[in-house]
Amino acid sequence: MVSDIHQILQEAIKAHQKGNLHDAVGASGSRINRLGEIKAPTLVIHGTEDPILPLDHGMALADKIPGAKKLIMEGVGHEMPEALMPEIINEMLALFRATETQKTD
Repeated sequence: MVSDIHQILQEAIKAHQKGNLHDAVGASGSRINRLGEIKAPTLVIHGTEDPILPLDHGMALADKIPGAKKLIMEGVGHEMPEALMPEIINEMLALFRATETQKTD
């Protein structure tokens, strides 16, 4: 599996370096059917105005990952604005703390 991930990343990097974002995104094909295998605590952060991946993509991602939390950022595109970093960090910390609490229970 690690070698598969390495190959996927290498293909995406090559496509990105050529300047073709769509090829970079699609270099490895869809992994949507494997999202249910994710066991790690997951926070899906998505902007409502993302021009590259529409909001419904982020929602579908979160819906397919067991127990995933969502942080929907109103008016945000495909970037993480500096002004919203405190909110993003707080959400990440809350997820980390909840995970640690579950481990000790």
